[in-house]
Amino acid sequence: MSGIIGDNVGRASGLVKAAGGGGKILQIVQNVKTDTASYSGSAWQSITGFSKAITPIAAGSSFLVNWQMTIGYGRVFSNLHLDIDGAGYNSLTAYVGAAAGSRARTCAMFDDADSANTSSGNVLDAPTYSLTDVLTYDVRFLTHSAHTGYINRTSADADNYYTARGASFITITEIAA
Repeated sequence: MSGIIGDNVGRASGLVKAAGGGGKILQIVQNVKTDTASYSGSAWQSITGFSKAITPIAAGSSFLVNWQMTIGYGRVFSNLHLDIDGAGYNSLTAYVGAAAGSRARTCAMFDDADSANTSSGNVLDAPTYSLTDVLTYDVRFLTHSAHTGYINRTSADADNYYTARGASFITITEIAA
């Protein structure tokens, strides 16, 4: 075989071996949400257009998940969820507060009437997976009682120079074992 072989093609064909040693970045994927949305309800809800999938390229990798969300209005709770190969989303409970009575267990919470808050976080997740699995990370949220939560805007969303809209993103980095 002659010519230049791209790294991904070379690895898939077995011609190029992955570099040895742990901690190397293998791939990075990102999703940015710039449109607005609103949600209400006391069950964990996915934010349309916000989740991001990654297909592992090495066995035993860890995944660094970074996210930032602009959330408007009050009593909004958010958690990171993971779906492995379409088996259904599960909350990553290692990254939420301790259980106490009937309180919600969450990684972030907000309680402000008409401002936009930033929820951000980073988690190093080491799930059990196969190389053919697709891992989909999703930051989901729920609202308290009759409250409505807004993504990338305030609740009033006034059309004036001192009211802004934000963006939200999720970035996943595969790190070699």
